[in-house]
Amino acid sequence: MLRSDDCIQAAKSNLANVRRLLDSGDAVNWVSGHLGSALHWAMEGWLLANGHTVSHGRGWSDTREAFLELGPGELRSQLITLYAQTVSLEFQLMGDIDTAPTLSISEWQIKARECLENTDRAIHKLLAGIPRQPR
Repeated sequence: MLRSDDCIQAAKSNLANVRRLLDSGDAVNWVSGHLGSALHWAMEGWLLANGHTVSHGRGWSDTREAFLELGPGELRSQLITLYAQTVSLEFQLMGDIDTAPTLSISEWQIKARECLENTDRAIHKLLAGIPRQPR
């Protein structure tokens, strides 16, 4: 059974992966996915720690929806906005079938680092209120 501690560890691991990828410059196309995963795991961890279970029939959409309804008021929109920024980062780096990337790699890296720092702070703030669970 999934525990909030497992989710918290997954969120921290994803943030560490983003930092490593940005520092190395390798596989930066994975950065936005790891940022989004970190946010989702943090939301899931908070929900579980506060006695809420989430159906995952629609994947992470269910987690975002539950967090928007049940999460701490001051962080609800912040975490969802950060998630939207991760989606935007991916588009700015990769473009899509009809659109070329919209930022140079150096401009993108600056925005990605800023998003990482904002995400790291928001997740830390969210998780700070969760008591450690005994194993």
